[in-house]
Amino acid sequence: MIRFALIAIILFFSCSQKKKVPDTVLPPLVMEKLLMDMMRAEELLNRRQGDSTLGDSLNRISLYNSVLASYKTDKKRFQRSFIYYENHPNLLKPVLDSMYQRANKRTDTINLPPKLRKNLKK
Repeated sequence: MIRFALIAIILFFSCSQKKKVPDTVLPPLVMEKLLMDMMRAEELLNRRQGDSTLGDSLNRISLYNSVLASYKTDKKRFQRSFIYYENHPNLLKPVLDSMYQRANKRTDTINLPPKLRKNLKK
C-alpha cells in the first residue's frame, strides 16, 4: 500500500510539473501570442521591402523590439523562453498547434496592431 501511495505521489508531481514553466520563462499563452506577432511583423517587413539592406535590418530590429515591448519583455527573456520551449517539446507542441489553429482562423494574418505599425519606418 505504501508503494502504491509513493508511486501515485511521484506520478502526480511529475505530471503537474510538465505543464508549469519557470518564472523566468514566458507562459505558454504569452509565448504563443508573441510568436504570432513576431511572425506577423516579419511578414509585414517582407511585403514592404524586397531586399535585405542595412536599413531593412535596423527597421527589423526596431519592429521586433516594439513587439517585445508590447509584451513587456526583452530580447534576453524571449530568447531564454524560446530555448526553454525548444528543449521541452511537450510544452512547445501545444503552443505551435494553437498558433496554427489561430492562423487558419484569421483572414488577414499580417495586420499588426496600430501601436506596432507606427514604429515601422517608411
